Amino acid sequence: MSRMSEVTFATVMAFYSALTASMDLLTGAIPASICIFFMVLVLDGREAALIWRRAVTGLLWFLLTGLLCFALKMAFVIGVWGWGELKPFTDELAVRMGHSVDLSAPEQAMLAPYGITSEVLSNSRGLAAAYAFAKVAYMMPMMAWGARGVGILALGTSVMMATIALAISGWRLDLARRTRWLLLLGAFLVVPVWYVVFAEHTIKHAFFMVRIVVWSILVAGISAGATIHSISGYRSR
Repeated sequence: MSRMSEVTFATVMAFYSALTASMDLLTGAIPASICIFFMVLVLDGREAALIWRRAVTGLLWFLLTGLLCFALKMAFVIGVWGWGELKPFTDELAVRMGHSVDLSAPEQAMLAPYGITSEVLSNSRGLAAAYAFAKVAYMMPMMAWGARGVGILALGTSVMMATIALAISGWRLDLARRTRWLLLLGAFLVVPVWYVVFAEHTIKHAFFMVRIVVWSILVAGISAGATIHSISGYRSR
């Protein structure tokens, strides 16, 4: 990407964002696309300053174009059906980005002995976000063909691998490589940040939002592999 001209890069990012926005219905395409963008930059071989500039400007182009696409879609809806369609949209978006939790009957029975209720979760975004993570972890068997232990182990191992890899490698790398490690960290955190911002949506639809965890697991694996490679190279000097 760093070999593109500024105009070409902006055009590519705008098209990439428009393509993502055209098919995303809060199903995880947006965080997945941002994660992929960061990982592509990690593979770039140019200097740190250019990588940082492309990361920041690319993310801005992606977000601004996405907002424009959603605004145009909403403008079309308003143009056809009137301004009355705007309030349901904004109300629904506020709910999805909020932390008002309505636990199902099985969830209530499971959590009641621990003093966790819908009211408790709804009164704290922190608790709601924590429950969103817990529910995603509970759904991890879906990522391992129904094997609960394997799914949760994959999630926990990925977090540990990313943490250890970044801690070990970050201090001994030159500026360009350290920049790539920070981009890997950013790629790893995209999905967790999405879960926090859309806590209510994550809790309600954890059974399919768990799928995007695969991107964080992938980044953790790349980080661990690159760490082993860098340590091997460091010791062979």
